[in-house]
Amino acid sequence: MQRLTQARGARAVAWSTPWGTITQGLREGLTKAENTMATLLRTGVIGLKDWLYWVGVPVGSPRCECGWPRQSPKHVILSCPLRTNREAMLLAAGTENYNTLLSTQKGLKAVTQWLISQNVLNQFRVAREIAVEGKGASIGPPLMTLQ
Repeated sequence: MQRLTQARGARAVAWSTPWGTITQGLREGLTKAENTMATLLRTGVIGLKDWLYWVGVPVGSPRCECGWPRQSPKHVILSCPLRTNREAMLLAAGTENYNTLLSTQKGLKAVTQWLISQNVLNQFRVAREIAVEGKGASIGPPLMTLQ
């Protein structure tokens, strides 16, 4: 793990949380999709270009679509201009601090819901559709139907 964090020049929140910190209730109230997103964010092992490029997936480069050199979770969450409604998420979380977002129950709930809604990771497409089903909104193309 030390080689991983040194090579990437950053430390995942899960690995930098002090051993004495109790994180047991951190995921309380999260849906399965939000819980999965929380794990991906807290470990830094997530299907964004920065991680995929680093592990050898042929994505071309770690560059974000907005032009930023690395499409990392921190960039997408705090500063990517392609993401919308960030201010509402940060207000709901009660913080703009990346580590606090991922290490408090309120922050983790807000950031996981928001990131799922942003259509960054296709694996959460169905979760997005379920989340907006009762709101009369549609995110992305409809689910494939069997004929």
